[in-house]
Amino acid sequence: GGGAALVRPAVSDTASVNVNGALSLGKADAPVVMVEFVDFQCGFCRKFHLSTFDTLRSRYIDTGKLRYVLKNLPLSFHRHAHGSAIAARCAADVGGSIAYWRLVDALFLNQRNLSAPVVERLVEEIGVDQIRFGACVNDPRIAALVAKDVEEAARAGITGTPGFVVGTANGDVVTGVRIRGAQPDAVFTAKIDGLLKSVK
Repeated sequence: GGGAALVRPAVSDTASVNVNGALSLGKADAPVVMVEFVDFQCGFCRKFHLSTFDTLRSRYIDTGKLRYVLKNLPLSFHRHAHGSAIAARCAADVGGSIAYWRLVDALFLNQRNLSAPVVERLVEEIGVDQIRFGACVNDPRIAALVAKDVEEAARAGITGTPGFVVGTANGDVVTGVRIRGAQPDAVFTAKIDGLLKSVK
C-alpha cells in the first residue's frame, strides 16, 4: 500500500496577529479573540459568513465570550477584492462601525458583481455620505491600512482566504492557532470552547 497523501490540517500551528485599529464585533475584553482574513470575492468567505458565522455570533460574540476581528486579504486574482476592501474600510471611516458591518453583509450578498458602481450603490443604500466616501476611497491612508493587513497575513503564515487565528489577546497582539478555510462549525466551536476552559 502506498503512503497516505499529505493532507494539510484544518487547524495548524500558532501564529500572532496585531489587531490594532482593526474593526471588531463583541466585547473589547472578551477572553477569546478570532481574527479572520477576508477577501470579499472569495466564495468560501461568503460560505463562512452566510452559515457558520451566525452560529459563532449567537453563541460566543453576543454572549461576550468572543471578540471577532476582520482584516483584509484581497487576493490578486480577484479583480474587485482590493476595491471592496477599500470600500469597506471607508464605510467604517465615514459611517462608523454599524455602516461597516452592514456593508460587509451587502458585499457577500452581492458577491457575483462587486464592480465599483455596484459597491457605490450598496454604500449609498446603507446611507453613508457619498461625498465623504468618494474622498476616502482615494485616500492613500486607507490603501496603506489594507496593505498593512496583507503584510500581517503573510507574517502569520496565512496565504488563502478565509484564514483565521483563534486565540487570546495580549494588548493588541492575538496569539493562537491558525484555521484554514471555511471549516464546519464544530472545528471553530471546539477550538473556542477549549480556549474558554483554559482562560478561566
